[in-house]
Amino acid sequence: MPRLPTGIPGCDAMVQGGLPVGASVVLQGPPGQEKLRFALTFLAEGLKSGGSGLVVTASQSPDAVIAELRELGVNLESVTNENRLRVVDWYSWSEETVQDIEDRGIVIRSSIDLTNLGVALSRAIAGLTGGGSRRAVIELLSPATSSYEVTQVYAFAQSAKRKFDRHQFTSLVLLEKEMHSAAQLTTLHQPFDGVIEIERTRSGDRIGRKIGVLHLKDTAPDPTFRVLEISEAGMRVVADTPKPAASAAAARGSVLESQDERAQRLRLILQIATERLKLNPGDADALFAMAAAQATLDDAKGGLETL
Repeated sequence: MPRLPTGIPGCDAMVQGGLPVGASVVLQGPPGQEKLRFALTFLAEGLKSGGSGLVVTASQSPDAVIAELRELGVNLESVTNENRLRVVDWYSWSEETVQDIEDRGIVIRSSIDLTNLGVALSRAIAGLTGGGSRRAVIELLSPATSSYEVTQVYAFAQSAKRKFDRHQFTSLVLLEKEMHSAAQLTTLHQPFDGVIEIERTRSGDRIGRKIGVLHLKDTAPDPTFRVLEISEAGMRVVADTPKPAASAAAARGSVLESQDERAQRLRLILQIATERLKLNPGDADALFAMAAAQATLDDAKGGLETL
């Protein structure tokens, strides 16, 4: 299975070397810039290696997206001249009147209407005449649910996925997890080929982030969440480092924290196992992982029922 590197050190090792070519993968997480930064890093990696890229943006202006790509090392003049970048703008209608579909260089603006947005997406795909791999970033689904029913957004997602399949795009589709109920998330996940999740935690005065692969087609992903570090130099994924030995008093004070961390890890295992069982109810590894986690969380009855 050919794969595309994400451009984020340490991430490709979690997914057997990169995202499967042609896969459309949900990237979900809390409010904030982590998801978009991750996705644009993936897009920039392709543009810098001679590929083509497409962004659908709803919460950021096209100028902000283009500025971030430039910051990530993309030669905007080159990719523009070679028709290797298009930005579908579903942001500007909230700031000013947009009539149907408007072409503005590499930016294609759409009105609020999802039919127009679908046409703008098709036009953007047709405008990418450069060679190399094709990557896309869709920052749209969660904002769209503020204006449309989830079923309408789902229909648009299905249509976009078919277009990406037909034109061999590898894409990241962003979701703001806290905006949606569990049932809505299940619906919005359905058209796509996998789910990657970023989570944010707080320990004292420190904000931490982790990333995990809940499932991904044609891939046996790393079953654990890893630390996602963000700095001025960019993003990178690293394994958890063991905590240094502490004094007896400090160790006694850390017991509750370590129990909380353990419970959180077990809940993440349950979440990953649940996602895998949706795809394959007979997945023995997922069933055993779920049973073990349930038993450890003092749900022995649930663990026995799972087995």
